[in-house]
Amino acid sequence: MVWPHKSGFGIKLVRMGCKNRPYFQIGAMPSRRRTGLLPDEVIGSLDPVPNERNEIVCAIDFSRLSYWMGRDGRLSVGMETILGLAGWTPVPPHVYIKAKEERDKQTKGTNEDAEQEPALESVLPRKPF
Repeated sequence: MVWPHKSGFGIKLVRMGCKNRPYFQIGAMPSRRRTGLLPDEVIGSLDPVPNERNEIVCAIDFSRLSYWMGRDGRLSVGMETILGLAGWTPVPPHVYIKAKEERDKQTKGTNEDAEQEPALESVLPRKPF
């Protein structure tokens, strides 16, 4: 018996490729299957390494994705993030939290650099002329 809140299928990222060159297949597979095995149906692919234009390439067959989501396929955390950034589903909260942390880290780094520059100038000897 399948419980109403449990789904038999999940839409997950399956890691392929080499150690230094990862590649992911987006697939529908039973939710209890171990990770790393081949999916029952490949829905798309994801190349996480940025190309020469600094883009991460993701290809998804949205008709098959909507079919599996219609059959109550549960999305993994990685798939929720990708589909949220693509505008297909709502963006998960952890994406906003991570973006805010990165923004705070960048502003903190620029403030420290701005404070350090005058301190360095005061330490350096002045030119004689």
